[in-house]
Amino acid sequence: MRTLSFFIFFSFALNLFSQINEHVNLLYEYDRGEPRYSGSWFFVDQNGTEYALIGAYSGTAIYKLDQDEAIELTFIPGPESNWREITVVNNHAYVVTEGLGEGEGMQIIDLSNLPNNATLVNTLDNSFQKAHIIQKNIFENTPYIYVCGTNTTSGVHIFDCTIPESPEEVGIFWEGYYVHDVHIRDTLMFAAAIYDDIVEIISIADPANPVVLSGFDDPGTYTHSFSTSPDMKYLFVADEKDGYPMRTFNIEDIYDPEEINTYTANIQSLVHNPYTNGIFTIVTHNTEGLRILDTRDPELIMEVGYYDTYEGESGGFSGLWSACPYLPSGRIIGADRNRGLMVWEFNNTEAARIYG
Repeated sequence: MRTLSFFIFFSFALNLFSQINEHVNLLYEYDRGEPRYSGSWFFVDQNGTEYALIGAYSGTAIYKLDQDEAIELTFIPGPESNWREITVVNNHAYVVTEGLGEGEGMQIIDLSNLPNNATLVNTLDNSFQKAHIIQKNIFENTPYIYVCGTNTTSGVHIFDCTIPESPEEVGIFWEGYYVHDVHIRDTLMFAAAIYDDIVEIISIADPANPVVLSGFDDPGTYTHSFSTSPDMKYLFVADEKDGYPMRTFNIEDIYDPEEINTYTANIQSLVHNPYTNGIFTIVTHNTEGLRILDTRDPELIMEVGYYDTYEGESGGFSGLWSACPYLPSGRIIGADRNRGLMVWEFNNTEAARIYG
């Protein structure tokens, strides 16, 4: 009956795909005229004011999120690139890009004076000059950041940001393959070996000495990014290639993970980035836009909301790049490759499951 209830819901969802949205409302968007947009992250100041940080083609845009509009406060130029990713630790943002040139390396932006201004306080280029993505532990407030896919090692550079303007590189994880992205949870690092179709599970209990605990083959290809369920029993794996769904693995035994199901809104379009927040997992699905999944029962995942940002044909590297669901207000921010900043609200619709 578990399988039957899934297909009843899935058939119903298919009837909705001609609509642009379901249970998700676009509050507003902001396009500053850049040819490309990429990563997105958030910041909340001491007064509770919310901000969005968006990776644009020529730099990082910082917006104050008012009730009815986004106000661009600051723009920090950087090397031109289609890839720019951001994370925030306390009141500093850390930015990496695939671009080279003036500003290459890791930019450090002081956000403590917002909304008045944000300033570039340092750029580190001694360890690497370009990198693909930057991550942190989303679920705990730790001082560490993790930079992946660098031009010097292609591995993961681990920095301690206790001194925010001058992070100290304390460790490097590199096993000879390119690490595209990582997901950090507790003392574990899940590493995506995108060209080897491998998921590695690494202990970072000692950040200076990462130790591989286990690994497994991804049944898909182009292993791209991860998220974990709140109880850490399940791992959601996204492959960056059309024709492959997001896969869910039971990782209660990290030495013997078991694939239990798959999800896709449209198999013609790849699933790009999953982020879990409570009972919901937010997925950026490229040409299928923002997708919100009820993952309370990871063995029976159900889509409960969506907003399609792209009007063209399905498939390829167009549409929604990223989405961040961690603002205290519940608003979701994201960056569409061509439309720029987008801000949504979700009505928190939960899935109804019937078990027999």
